[in-house]
Amino acid sequence: AFHYGQKMEQAAANLPALSKNDYLREATFCYAFIKKDAAKALQVWQLVEKFYDKQESVPALRTKVALHLVQNQFESARQLLDKAVSKLGNAVT
Repeated sequence: AFHYGQKMEQAAANLPALSKNDYLREATFCYAFIKKDAAKALQVWQLVEKFYDKQESVPALRTKVALHLVQNQFESARQLLDKAVSKLGNAVT
């Protein structure tokens, strides 16, 4: 999965803005959650942070949770995770 995350970051350069943002969000998740590389995750996240800052979609929240976890911000990660799970509703059961 991490290999594909790296490829998404590279491919993002040639995509329209919305797709590019999604690819970079997923690359951020891979660096934070799979690779546990906070520095690289934050570097990529800075490219799309303004776009996702106010968004509370499950994919955006999932990425934010991973970023908080890799920075040992467990309480804020838990709050974001709770928000994401509440958005999923009955889909989790």
